[in-house]
Amino acid sequence: MAVRAPRRATSRTNELEILPNAVYTLAEVCEILQISDATMRRWLKTGKIRAARVGRAYRVLGNQLLQALSA
Repeated sequence: MAVRAPRRATSRTNELEILPNAVYTLAEVCEILQISDATMRRWLKTGKIRAARVGRAYRVLGNQLLQALSA
């Protein structure tokens, strides 16, 4: 009987590349960072992540996202 190797769990964040000049929606940022919408909005309010408001929606530059990850 053959012994199978254990399967490695892969995360989508390991496969994603954050581009510094790309523009991300809040939903995309939440998916990339694997955080809730409430956490994302709290980070916006406290200034941990900066975003621009376009109409009623927010947009986050990849550069801001990379800075938040490094802090």
